[in-house]
Amino acid sequence: MAVEAPTYPGALDVFRARGSVILPVPMDESGMRMDILARQADETPPKLIYTMPAYQNPTGLVMSQKRRAELLDFAESYGCIILEDDSFGDSVLETGPLPIRAMDRQGHVVHIRGFSKVFSPACRMAAVSVFGSLRNRLIAAKSISDLGSPILTQLVMSYYLNQSDLPERQHYLTRVSKQTKHSTHDSVGIRATGSTLDETHRRF
Repeated sequence: MAVEAPTYPGALDVFRARGSVILPVPMDESGMRMDILARQADETPPKLIYTMPAYQNPTGLVMSQKRRAELLDFAESYGCIILEDDSFGDSVLETGPLPIRAMDRQGHVVHIRGFSKVFSPACRMAAVSVFGSLRNRLIAAKSISDLGSPILTQLVMSYYLNQSDLPERQHYLTRVSKQTKHSTHDSVGIRATGSTLDETHRRF
């Protein structure tokens, strides 16, 4: 499977525990390098591509709309699946590109999003968006793995998501996040550059 380099180490631990062969793909300012991904695919076509297009962990990059479309085209051409980790999708600081899942018409994208960033750090629940035959396979795998998520937690999340003030709460969180971002930039006095990506990739 192909992953961005660097990427979230917790995800790597899960993939390796399942026996996956990890193929790291460097990034530029637009996201995963498609030229390198294509070269790797000529030798070892990936079955799965793991990406965090919104505020990528650990770099904070936001993948461009053009690169998202290119990645989806690649998945369609090679018949592989994109695992779109949108953990920070609700923590938007600015209006960003559409999720890759929003462009998917052939069932090549599994979109996952958690609630710990906007609801509670202790809320270990997530939503999965996928269609086609893969959806039934995921439902079966989930049932086998834990027999279902806690009902009480699901009820609390359902109540929260159906509250009329949810958009206002998200606007509030966005405003606070922007203030924190600007304060951090002012106090530290640095900005992320392409060189930091290269340095982080070498450490990866």
